[in-house]
Amino acid sequence: NLYDNQLVYKYKGAGVCDAGYCILTPATALGIYRWNKPLGRYYWSVRAYQGGAWQGWSTDQHFGVLSDGFVSTFNADKKGWKGLTGIWALDGPGYLKGTPSPITWQSAFHYNYTYDFVYKVKMKRTDSETNSNAIIFWGNPIPASNGWWEDGIYFQYANDQTFMIYALQDGIFISIQNWTGSLAIRPYGWNTLTVVVQYPEVYFFINGEYVGWFDDWSSIGAPTVGWAGISSAGTCGELLLDKATLDALQTYPYLVPDPAMELGKDPIPDDIVPWESPGK
Repeated sequence: NLYDNQLVYKYKGAGVCDAGYCILTPATALGIYRWNKPLGRYYWSVRAYQGGAWQGWSTDQHFGVLSDGFVSTFNADKKGWKGLTGIWALDGPGYLKGTPSPITWQSAFHYNYTYDFVYKVKMKRTDSETNSNAIIFWGNPIPASNGWWEDGIYFQYANDQTFMIYALQDGIFISIQNWTGSLAIRPYGWNTLTVVVQYPEVYFFINGEYVGWFDDWSSIGAPTVGWAGISSAGTCGELLLDKATLDALQTYPYLVPDPAMELGKDPIPDDIVPWESPGK
C-alpha cells in the first residue's frame, strides 16, 4: 500500500506460461481510490526463479485502482456524494436538492476518483435567470472562501441560455470559454450537461447537442486531481439533480476534434464575473 508501505499480499504459485511469458493472477481484491480513504494507490515488484536460484527483485511499479464509475438516481439515497458547501439532501420523488449557504457557491462531490470518463448530470434551477449551475471534473474539493474549489474544471449554464467553461488552479480563476449563447439550454427546465474526457481533449454537450471541445492546457497545466461534482451560484434558490452518471472510459468511440468547434479562442474580458451570466 503506497500510503503506509504495508504489505497487501505476497503471491507465490505456478503461472500460465508460453514460450515467452508467464501470467500469474492473484485473487486478492484491491480497494479503489476514494476520497479520504488510504486505498487505491499501490506498488508492486516481482522476481523470478531461474537457474536454480531466486533472482533479484524488479524495480517497484506504481499504479492506481480507479472506479468503473457510478450511477446516482437519488431515488433511495445519495450514496457516494458528500456536500461541501450549502445543504444537500434528498427531495422526493428522486432528487438531490442543494440549498444555498450565505457564500456565493454551493457544491457537492462524489467520493470516487476519476481520469478519462463520460460524466453526465441532469439538473434544474427554477429561481434565477443569470446565476450559474455547473458540473465540475478533475477537481480538488477543498473550498475557497467563496465556495469555489481549489482546483477543477467548471462547465456551467444559466437560464438565459448561455454557458461558460473555466478552470480553477490553486483557487485562481482561468477562463476557457467566455459566456456563450446556446439555444440547446432549456430555460428553467431540466438540462443535461455532459463532458467526454479523452485527455488531452475534452468534449462538451448540452442536452445532447455538441457545443465544442478544448485541449490547450498551456495556461492551466495538466490535471493532477480527479474528483467530479456539481455546483450552483447565488445566495438564494435551489438546484435539483435528477440523475448523475460517470462511466470510466474503457472503450469509447474516439471523437475527432473539428477545428471549427474548438473553444477558448475568443478574447476574455477583464471584468468577467464567472458565476453570473451577462446574457446572450
